Formats: sequence, C-alpha cells, structure tokens
Amino acid sequence: GVQVKNAVLKIDGKKIKEYKVVPNKADASKYYQFMLADAYAPADGTKDAPYPSGAELKTLPTDSIEVEYTVSGVDFNSKVIGTQKGKTFTQGNFKYKVTKAVVLSGDNKVTKGAVQVVGLSKKGKKKANLSLGATAKVTSKAAISTAAAVMTYKVTTLKSGAFKNSAKLKSFSFKKAANVKKLPSKVFMNCKKLKKVELNKKMKKIPAAAFKGCKNLATIKCNAKLSSVSKSAFKGCKKKIKITGKSKKANKKKIKKAYKKVK
Repeated sequence: GVQVKNAVLKIDGKKIKEYKVVPNKADASKYYQFMLADAYAPADGTKDAPYPSGAELKTLPTDSIEVEYTVSGVDFNSKVIGTQKGKTFTQGNFKYKVTKAVVLSGDNKVTKGAVQVVGLSKKGKKKANLSLGATAKVTSKAAISTAAAVMTYKVTTLKSGAFKNSAKLKSFSFKKAANVKKLPSKVFMNCKKLKKVELNKKMKKIPAAAFKGCKNLATIKCNAKLSSVSKSAFKGCKKKIKITGKSKKANKKKIKKAYKKVK
C-alpha cells in the first residue's frame, strides 16, 4: 500500500520531470523501487511521463540533483515482529504462507496477521482425520518485551489444491475455520481415501475439481446454503454421496446437477 506521489526531479535547480504518482518497479521484490529518472526501461512506467526533450534524460548534473516527493502508506515507527509477508511456516498439521504480517505500531499496538493454508505438514500427511482451526500460532524470532512471544495469525484462505493427493486423509472439517470464506479449486483432488468433509458457515460454493478423483467420498455436511456447484467438482467420484447439514434439500438439488449420485 506504499505510494510515492507528487514527485519532482530537479537538476541544477531546473525542473526536469514531474509525476503525480511514481511507478513502483514491476520486478522489485524485497524493497519498493520507485522509478523517477529511469529512461531505459519503459516497462517500469516511465513511458507514461517522458522527459521534456524526449524519452531520454539528456540533462546531466554539474552541481545538484533534487527530488521532492510525498510518501504515504508507511509507518516508520512500526516493526514486523512475526513472520514477514510471503514467508512460510509449519504449525501442527499444516503449512502456512503469511499474507499479512504481525506488526507492532509506534503506539505499541499489535495487529493480527493473516495466513493462507498451502498444504499439509509431514505430521499432517500421516493423519487420517483433520480439522482446520481459525488461527495459526508461531513463536516469533523477533519477539520483544512489548509484544507477545507467540504470534497469532488468522487463517483466511486456502491455496488451490492445498490437500490434493493426500494418501491417508479420510475426513476433513472446516467447521472451526471461521475466517475461511471460500473452498478453493482442486482442494481435495485425488484424495482417494477421503470419505467425509464438513464445510463451514461461509462456504457457499463448491469449485472446479474440488473433489475430483475422490472415489470413496460418501458424505458432505454443509453448514450454509450452497449458491453454486461446479460441473467438474465431483468428476471421478464413484459412490453415492449423502448430503447433510443446513438446507439439506436445496443443497442436494444443487449438487445433483453436477453429480447424480446423491442421497
């Protein structure tokens, strides 16, 4: 969310270039890299604001270079005290990727981070029955006296195919994963021993290939009324699937359009 706006480049006191919004370099990874004087790579955004004399910066400094700008979206007093955004960690039965870091602000307030489930841990791959919780906790390597040593992250999303090819998985529950709103595509694809799945109150869609190849799937418990079911959601399933939970009649009808063997 960091932005640099209203930037002016001056060389020897002369205004050479202006930007209302300075582009951030497309392939910048660890740091923001705002391109103000770059003329050799139009893909970085400089094509939108050519120099007065053309596309190249031909004025070289003999005395001074000045840049004025306004930066927003950053708190210079804040510190990341948990795992950084984009990093992964393992806790219990699952592997997580941080989508929002735990941050300590200048006024000592700790914001709760968020994570995506990207797969099962070594421990999780050995389990037959699994349940996903609402949060994940990890010990902070950067813990300080003003913040807790154990950081809490909300579990908010799942990666496509997060649990596919899980050879030992027989049942899975999302009931406690209250912050996860969507079931991703291919999430249980080719889980050949999977028999039972329980969705949470916010999961209202069964996406493409969600249960593809789950030849032993026999029960789905829905805690919400389904709004859509992909035609490929149950491709390769073999057994008659029992639909239980909330709005049983409506959900059975919805699933039957994609998979005939329901009861």
